[in-house]
Amino acid sequence: FVHLRRYLAALGWRDGETVLLDEHHAQGDAGAVPRLADAIASSVPAVVVVTGITEARAVMAATAVPVVFLQVVDPVRLGVVASFARPGGNVTGVAASGEMLWGKRIEILRELLPARRTRLAVLSNSANPSHGRNLADIAMHAPRYGFVPDTFPIGRLDGLDTVLASAAEGFW
Repeated sequence: FVHLRRYLAALGWRDGETVLLDEHHAQGDAGAVPRLADAIASSVPAVVVVTGITEARAVMAATAVPVVFLQVVDPVRLGVVASFARPGGNVTGVAASGEMLWGKRIEILRELLPARRTRLAVLSNSANPSHGRNLADIAMHAPRYGFVPDTFPIGRLDGLDTVLASAAEGFW
């Protein structure tokens, strides 16, 4: 949201002066997203900016106001837009294709980490629609660089400390 504010400011839009930005967070709880979407819709905004597929779908279901997504991987395949050229409906945005970068990311990790490190701890949110695709890409690329992926599921922020401790066990 900091970047959005900065970009809008560069275009002459000032929060509280020429535009009113109202920020909402689910704090890592995907179950809270539909309630937030309903609350946002009831305020009748001019446009809603969302940061992922879960948020985009919830807001699209809650309102007909324009929706702009910022981090949706393959929005056509996920059914958020009809096509890249003509999104249709009340939604448009910027597609994120991070899964296509897993090979390069793992290659860079190999360059940065000592060769004796072979375990690749992967924190993964199974509620993310790209979850399976990301894990498949990681599994495909990791062996090429001498890594064995070890997946650690995480679904909520309040469990992150436990998952990080488990993932780090025996790493160093």
